[in-house]
Amino acid sequence: MLAANLHVSSVSIVDANGNPAPSPAVGLLAYVRLDLDVDLPTSTVFSISGTMYGFTNTFQITLQGTFSTFFYATGATIKHGAATASAQVDPENAVPESDESDNSGSVNFTPTQLPLPSKFIQPLGGTAFRNYGYVNYVDQDPTSGFADYRGGPYTYDTHDAIDMTEPSFTAMDSGVPVMAAAAGTVIDLADGNYDRNQFIYNNANYVAIDHGNGWQTYYYHLREGSVGVKVGQTVSQGQVIGMVGSSGASSATHLHFAVYNGDAVETYKDPFTYWRDPLPYQGDVDQIVDAGVTNANPTSILNVEERPPEMRTFTQASGQTVWGWMNYYARANLAPNFTLYRPNGTVFSTTNYTAASVPNRGGYSYFSMALPASPDPGTWQVGYSIGGVELRRESFTVTAAGGPAAQVEQGTTYILTAARPRSTAARIRRATRRRSRSSRSRTSEPRR
Repeated sequence: MLAANLHVSSVSIVDANGNPAPSPAVGLLAYVRLDLDVDLPTSTVFSISGTMYGFTNTFQITLQGTFSTFFYATGATIKHGAATASAQVDPENAVPESDESDNSGSVNFTPTQLPLPSKFIQPLGGTAFRNYGYVNYVDQDPTSGFADYRGGPYTYDTHDAIDMTEPSFTAMDSGVPVMAAAAGTVIDLADGNYDRNQFIYNNANYVAIDHGNGWQTYYYHLREGSVGVKVGQTVSQGQVIGMVGSSGASSATHLHFAVYNGDAVETYKDPFTYWRDPLPYQGDVDQIVDAGVTNANPTSILNVEERPPEMRTFTQASGQTVWGWMNYYARANLAPNFTLYRPNGTVFSTTNYTAASVPNRGGYSYFSMALPASPDPGTWQVGYSIGGVELRRESFTVTAAGGPAAQVEQGTTYILTAARPRSTAARIRRATRRRSRSSRSRTSEPRR
């Protein structure tokens, strides 16, 4: 039988693009690369394993022949402090080899924090957890799965940025500024692309800024016509560079804020190094970013993104139905609840979800309730709660005459809502409206 051999020639640290990263930045998703010389006369199955920060990844491979190749044995997000990573082939010694002593290797590395011009500020106007939420962080799972920096669900596979998401296109129409997170020089941009995407993907409007020492930030999905800087221009921290939008590969109004140093860096692995005022983890926060009252089923996806029309005045006639809705984020295993209060403050009805019936990180929820045949005149209120804690109230008035609201359709095609003024910058988009569901209560995942 011919002799076989597997020889580990080197073990190194690389970034997600395969570039050497001997002193990676804290927050960088890095991989352990194993370079291997193969001499296998017959088809042979064996294992490869890699260990980094105490986590070991093992997988099987089948090879035959004489050649050199490499594998990514494992990966992890870089932490503070010196560390060692290792990799090994055939850890079970299942392959008879001429030399068993060269089947493993290791690499020592010390993260380097290259200086920024300053700590980052929040790049989106408004207040986090009140006007917008963090829908996604940088994916920290080196496999085909996904996990955010806390091991939670606030990301998706290969996502390379923080998604700061507004509740609706109404916020976009109002003009929410996007600001340079730190001083630097504009190195790339795009503008003039359609900015009200929900399903159609085209080129995004964006700005890229270089901050020196290899640091770059990217601001994607900006509103059409809003980019106010030029390539080569020096910008100061906090300078407005555009407005939030939904251009490019986007399904809702949001800012895709990416930090790169060779590859994507998850700044919240080391928040006090990267941020002037770091925010808590989204999964630890219960928040309602928007809520309202209307008199029609708000289930159309277009209505959700355009914001359902307001209806704040109802009649005393019989057959009146109140719909309440909220756009929210919640901790795991907490559910939204709605309470309808009469003008005298007593409870008329409640709608309670169970944690098992709603997404595990919040979303969009609504309820409907038929008013009594002759509802009491005055101001009614809807209480919005998460996990039994009321966070917000919205009101409507019952009068003899009621109040107007309009939703314009052409056949079954939704055109626009005319219950509130719209910015002249907002283009009217015709989109097929979803049929109303028979259910009177519903939740859905946050859009991104």
